[in-house]
Amino acid sequence: MSVEIKFRGLTSGSGIWVYGDLIQLDSDTLIVGKDMSAGQFINGHIELQGISVYPESLGQFTGLKDKNGVEIYEGDIVVWKVNDIVRAAPVYFDELQASFWMGKDKDSGHLVLNDWMRGEHEVIGNIHQNPELL
Repeated sequence: MSVEIKFRGLTSGSGIWVYGDLIQLDSDTLIVGKDMSAGQFINGHIELQGISVYPESLGQFTGLKDKNGVEIYEGDIVVWKVNDIVRAAPVYFDELQASFWMGKDKDSGHLVLNDWMRGEHEVIGNIHQNPELL
């Protein structure tokens, strides 16, 4: 099973989410998506057209969807129930473990975000627009 590698970010101008490939330049962070113009082939090079996004809003697609079919991204806030207790936590990527996790960080309790949880969790917002949900 292959997982689609894509990113999302909040646009610098309008603050809406855009989805696609990530391009990071020295002074700008861009998302280039399938719905956007891919650019032109000129003199042996492709001129890409992307949308500038806030770098701190970047999140990678985890490859998983919640119980409602919503794609789960790094930075999303996910809720799930354990023994009749509802828990909420942000999704983050742990570089040492090379995997996505739910929780504030490794030291304050966390849970690996796995496919076995399908149907158990739900995206209720994200840390950028809904930090009060934590």
